[in-house]
Amino acid sequence: MIRRARQADLYNYLLEKHPETVKQIGCNVLQNCEHDSLQIVKGHGYNRFSNGEHGNAIDYLMRYLDFDFVSAVKELLDFAPDIDELPYDSTDYESDKNYTHFVLELSDGSELPAPTDGTYSRAFAYLTKTRAIPADTVNNLMHNKLLYEDEKHNAVFAYMNFAEIVGTCSGIRYKQCIGQGYWVFNADITHQKLYICESAIDAISLYCLLKDDTATYVSVAGAHKYSAVISAMEDISIFQGYDSQVFLAFDNDEAGDTAYNTLKTDYPELLRIIPKLKDWNDDIRAHK
Repeated sequence: MIRRARQADLYNYLLEKHPETVKQIGCNVLQNCEHDSLQIVKGHGYNRFSNGEHGNAIDYLMRYLDFDFVSAVKELLDFAPDIDELPYDSTDYESDKNYTHFVLELSDGSELPAPTDGTYSRAFAYLTKTRAIPADTVNNLMHNKLLYEDEKHNAVFAYMNFAEIVGTCSGIRYKQCIGQGYWVFNADITHQKLYICESAIDAISLYCLLKDDTATYVSVAGAHKYSAVISAMEDISIFQGYDSQVFLAFDNDEAGDTAYNTLKTDYPELLRIIPKLKDWNDDIRAHK
């Protein structure tokens, strides 16, 4: 029952059972009437952009509709898939009660790697020393559960049903993506600027260079991820505003040029910002 409820259709549940608590703000996107930054995306649970909080249907009912755990599970079963439609789930069910979102089962059945015990010292050192990202920025991302260190000491940038995993060993380049989507931070529905980068480290580096807290920053984990770029523009919804600006902030190379020219054909409003060196992390390291 817990497995089924965790995968329940929160979007349609709220429209049918609690329509007075939400309003439609985009295609397949609802907004909580009391919290402007709290959005429910069909098929992707919910996300509260103001503090980086996100979760599944059970979490939402407990946090915002005052259900206890057992009542939330029972309430959602009519909107949940049948048991034979669910992938194998080896996660600890107690995680729902404790609001632990580091180990998630994604929509394709894959799981995010478990966090390492203790502090995330390896990932912290790699990002601050090797990548020249300010310590307070790294701390904020970890505090908001958008970044953690896994058992193999990789840095894991996690958001909703997607994770970008980066190795922290010097001299060894390791990168992996799990799930479908994109990674986003500093998001808020009032923001009128969106910067879309090739990697999470580039997105963080650009944020530190611009020092612009009025913008949202996204990583699609690759210059070829055109569908993720489009999803980010549509899901985050600021692209629908008359005064919004969306910048493709890909690398200063041929792949970045090709991506911009391709996407601009269908999205002529799309702008571009280019790093002085190859990418934004090169720029911030040179700047430091």
